[in-house]
Formats: sequence, structure tokens, C-alpha cells
Amino acid sequence: MTLEESVQHVVMTAIQEVAALQEERNSLLAENEVQNERINQLDSFEEPTNMAAKKYLQTQLEQLQEENYRLEAAKDDYRVHCEELEKQLIETQNRSVELASLAEESRALKDEMDVLRATADKATKLESAVETYRKKLEDLNDLRKQVKSLEDTNLMYMHNTVSLEEDLKKANAARNQLETYKRQVQDLHTKLSMESKRADTLAFELTKLREKQDALVKEKEVTPNNVV
Repeated sequence: MTLEESVQHVVMTAIQEVAALQEERNSLLAENEVQNERINQLDSFEEPTNMAAKKYLQTQLEQLQEENYRLEAAKDDYRVHCEELEKQLIETQNRSVELASLAEESRALKDEMDVLRATADKATKLESAVETYRKKLEDLNDLRKQVKSLEDTNLMYMHNTVSLEEDLKKANAARNQLETYKRQVQDLHTKLSMESKRADTLAFELTKLREKQDALVKEKEVTPNNVV
């Protein structure tokens, strides 16, 4: 059952043919035995007095002898044929053993091929994984460059932010100082306005006093003359 289907078919056909030839050989041997018995019986009979019966028996004897010769020849042919079939069977058995060995070797080679195929598939998958990791590594290097660039940009922004914060502090201080100056100027304007008003009032009063002084002076100048 471990042989190939074609070899199994040849072996089964040979076995069946040998079984059939063996049965036919046995049948012919049995028939030959019967004919020999008949010949022995005829030999044991007394010689008939009737010529016709004697001729008939002689004819039967000749026919039986011919049949016996034919059966002997057929037996020899079948023996040769059986020997040939036995040789073919032995060759077939040897071929079967050889084919079984080849089948075993083929199965071993197939198992080895399966192992090699699985190894090749695994190697292909590993190569694909390596290629994927290589691309990821390249992407990671790009990301590292981008991160370095972002870090440099962030550092620049930090310096700019610090500088802007310092400028903002200076601007806030200047704005506060400017507000102080504005208040001081406003106070000065207020004081100036008050002093201007006061100066105007003093100038007006001074004018009034001068007018009174002039009037008094004139009055003094007029008064002595009236007394004389």
C-alpha cells in the first residue's frame, strides 16, 4: 500500500494472472489425471472380439493420447508462462522495493524542501522586517534631525523671549517712568497755571498799586501849592 498506484496495479494484475493460471493448471492436471485413468481402464479391458469395438477403442485411445500430449504441452507452456510471471513478479517486487526506497527518499527530500521552503519564507519575512526597521530607522533619524532643528528653533525662541521679556520690562519701566514724567509735567502745568494766575493777579494788583501811587504822587504834588 506504500507503493505508487501504477505499481500496485501491475502487482495486483500479475498476482491475479498467476492465481488464474494456477487454477487452470490444476484443472488441466485433474483432467489429465482423469484421462490417464481412462487409459488405464482401457488397457485393463480384455481384447474385444468385435473389430468395430476394437477400432473404436483404438480411436478413443489415440484421441486420448493426443489430448494427453496437448495437455502436457499446454502444461509445459503454462509452466514456462508461470515461471515468466514469477520472474516478472520478482522483478516487480524488486522494483517495488526500489520504488519504496525512492518514495522514502522522495518523502525525505519533500520534508527537506518543506523545511527549506519554510526557512526561505522565514528569511523573506525577516528581510521584509529588516527593511521595515531600516525605513523606520531612517524615519527616526529624520525625526531626530527635525527634533534637533525644533530644539534649536525653540532655543532661539527662548532667547528671543528672554530678550523680549527684558525689553518688555525695560519698556514697562520706561512707560512707568514716562507716566511719572507725565504726572510731573501735568503737575508743573497745573502749578504754572496757578502761578500764571497768581502772577496776573499780582500784576493787576501791582498795576492798581502803581495807579494809586501815581494818584498819591499827583495828589501830593497838588496839595503843597494849595497850602501856599
